[in-house]
Amino acid sequence: MSGQDMIPISRPYIGDAEKQAVLQVLESGMLVQGPRVAAFEEAFAAVCGVRYAIAVSSGTAALHVALMAHGIGPGDEVITTPFTFIASVNSILYVGARPVFVDIEEDTFDIDPALIEEASRLARGLSFLFIFMVTLVIWTLFSMLLGAII
Repeated sequence: MSGQDMIPISRPYIGDAEKQAVLQVLESGMLVQGPRVAAFEEAFAAVCGVRYAIAVSSGTAALHVALMAHGIGPGDEVITTPFTFIASVNSILYVGARPVFVDIEEDTFDIDPALIEEASRLARGLSFLFIFMVTLVIWTLFSMLLGAII
């Protein structure tokens, strides 16, 4: 299959400003944890209204850290969907928890909120990836989560 046969999900836009920013980092000799990362973490924390934020190397690392930050560990169950990237499940396994799979909706390809409550009797977490970002599903999930917290 040639590259012309592929339908891209998204195509990154890399302009001159982005190229220059990468060159500045390369030329600085600090490829990891340099001043650009610290500035990004500070700016991100400010936008989120929190004291701290950390940059990580991948989505897998981000999910792993998020689960650890919420105290998820051995003996816990975390709901996710099998229609996802392997990182969603690996991060759950990394902390010693057990993934509980909830199927997707046929029309949105996102996790089915109607099936979450049944699967959540013992679950301490919910890890999901919105493939197509369906707003109704997002608000339904947030409502469920707020109801569980209150």
